[in-house]
Amino acid sequence: MSLENDVLLNQLSMNGAIINIGSIKNNLLVEKSIDFKHLSYSVCVSQKGKCTKEILRDVCGHFRACSLNTIIGPSGAGKTSLLSSLCGFKSSNLRGSIRVNGIQVNSDHLRKLTCYIPQNFELLPMLTTKETLYFATRLKVHKSTGRSFGDVECLSTMAANLSGGKKKRLSIGVEIVSNPQVLILDEPTSGLDSASSYQVMSLLRKLSQEGCTIICSIHQPSSQIVTLIDNILVLADGQDLYCGPRVSLVETFEQAGFACPFFYNICEFVIEVATGQQNGDRELVRKISSNFHSAFNKSVRVDSNDEAVLPNNDLEDKEDEEESSEKQCKISSRINELDVLLWRAAICIRRDNAMTKLRLTVHIVVGLLLGLVFRDFGKDASKTPSNIASYFFFILFLFFSTAMPALQMSYWLTGQPLEWDRFMKVWIICFLISMLAQSFGVLAGALFDPQIGCFIVPALNIPLLLFAGFFIKFSEMSSYFYPVSAISFYRYAFEGIMQAVYGNDRAIVNCDADFCILRKPKIILSYMDMPSTTFPTIICILCGWIVFLHAFIYMILRWRIANVLK
Repeated sequence: MSLENDVLLNQLSMNGAIINIGSIKNNLLVEKSIDFKHLSYSVCVSQKGKCTKEILRDVCGHFRACSLNTIIGPSGAGKTSLLSSLCGFKSSNLRGSIRVNGIQVNSDHLRKLTCYIPQNFELLPMLTTKETLYFATRLKVHKSTGRSFGDVECLSTMAANLSGGKKKRLSIGVEIVSNPQVLILDEPTSGLDSASSYQVMSLLRKLSQEGCTIICSIHQPSSQIVTLIDNILVLADGQDLYCGPRVSLVETFEQAGFACPFFYNICEFVIEVATGQQNGDRELVRKISSNFHSAFNKSVRVDSNDEAVLPNNDLEDKEDEEESSEKQCKISSRINELDVLLWRAAICIRRDNAMTKLRLTVHIVVGLLLGLVFRDFGKDASKTPSNIASYFFFILFLFFSTAMPALQMSYWLTGQPLEWDRFMKVWIICFLISMLAQSFGVLAGALFDPQIGCFIVPALNIPLLLFAGFFIKFSEMSSYFYPVSAISFYRYAFEGIMQAVYGNDRAIVNCDADFCILRKPKIILSYMDMPSTTFPTIICILCGWIVFLHAFIYMILRWRIANVLK
């Protein structure tokens, strides 16, 4: 995909497939260098929160602008925690200062400034490479941004069918369409072979040369990949061991008594030093490394008050004129976002043939089964109780499958009145209960993992089903169960369908038996203790339930995001 600006990043190579991504350098407002001092981060390891474990301990270092900066170290050294801190994802239990171009910033500004690509970057499997990049651009950049794709085979490949290397590069492409100033990646070569790893790192190297500050953690890079790196930060036991140019790495360690053998991978040797497998003076390495940090500070404008925290407003004032144009490109209108998300969802649903066909088959089968079991019960007053049972079954099916086709088919087969207003009222109730069911499922998914959610959903709904007015009438309930019945959305959906079918002065129902008690619609409603609520009120209550669940979902997601950022 090409963003119609001055072309800076020429090509995103995808194993022979070339995708023009567009200009980054001319859209980067200011080249960003990052340095940090005395970073410490701890986590609670006990439920009472009294016992803490230090992940980062007094880490100091710097990452130069327009360069490929890497963090290496053994497992558990704190690489991911440091990356999360630089992204602004760690705010609580984090001490120290982080500066951008010599100006100290807080976590809010870091989150706006940086773009983070986790180790496992989820892609929509039903979208092609071309569509993935296109939708990413539509969501992150202005709608009117131009686009074009190279005529290559890889662009038409589904994301699910891409190799590991191509997925990694596609994930990078998804993020760089918004022209990030600082790109942070966690283990971008994890799980890749040496050839794919080199291609990914070559892409990052090209991005850094064209104006983007790249920071990534990497696990045991090959000697060929090491030559692409500009600066290296070595972490050991949560502390910085070395931070400086890659070309000075071997010399610094040699001065401290760590001699790297000839034809030996430098990074493997450094990890051996970090894990204590090599003899030497590690503190001397840190002392020599501090000289590189001092030289870096001299090359970057530092505020006279080194520890003063500049508020976001002051920092934004310095870049207000430049950021205003970028915001106009990045912030899409809500209507545009809704359009893109609906379009993307429609494509995924259309291509998910297995599930779509399965759902359609199940709904047709269930619809036919309901229609045959309750065939023409709605026309016979002698079968009124069973006909009422079919309404309740409709509600249950809709809630647990959130499907419309089965019910619409069953309405006709079961012999319900073919009157437009009654059918529309039933359809509205069914639509609302389907929306409510989907909202309930999303809430359970936001609160719990799938295993707990599959247990919680039926467990919470069984009491609401019991007091819906079908298994036990309202007049037969004990008074202390009234509050449960009052909040049961099944009650209002069930009563809404009953009023739609038997309300509004419906004619007497035919009876094929010698004597039928439940022939008059008013007697049927009275037999079920209805109406207890007017139909418009029922609609308002169901809509209120949907709004309440969505508000609850929003609060839960905000709470979970806040916990991630702690």
